[in-house]
Amino acid sequence: MSKANRFAQSSDPVFSGRKRMRDEYIYYVYMMQSASRRALYIGMTNNIGKRVWQHRIHAFEGFTDDDNCTRLLGEF
Repeated sequence: MSKANRFAQSSDPVFSGRKRMRDEYIYYVYMMQSASRRALYIGMTNNIGKRVWQHRIHAFEGFTDDDNCTRLLGEF
């Protein structure tokens, strides 16, 4: 079976020539500031409420935990 013929018979919409609707996702770019206002963190997420909560309870170790970045400046 030739390569072109194999793709033509495929049920996968990418190879069969049929167009498939793509899923749409909404992402937010956000800025967090430390309590001392010396550190600034820029991040990206698809669930802004959950992510800000994670910053405020220090759910993960790292830069934002070390510098206490808990103040949301804005989401874009």
